[in-house]
Amino acid sequence: MLTEKDIEEYREIYKKVFKKEISYSEALEQGTRLLNFFKIICKSEKSQSYNGKYR
Repeated sequence: MLTEKDIEEYREIYKKVFKKEISYSEALEQGTRLLNFFKIICKSEKSQSYNGKYR
């Protein structure tokens, strides 16, 4: 779950990188998708390390 502070920070970073402002709702959607993406990656890496592939 993203906090209001997280969303505002994401908006600032987005503006610096892409030189474009996005709305709060756009930042919330993109930030949530990004967070879910990283959760999937972490879950995948954790699963593979338990199988001995990264030891």
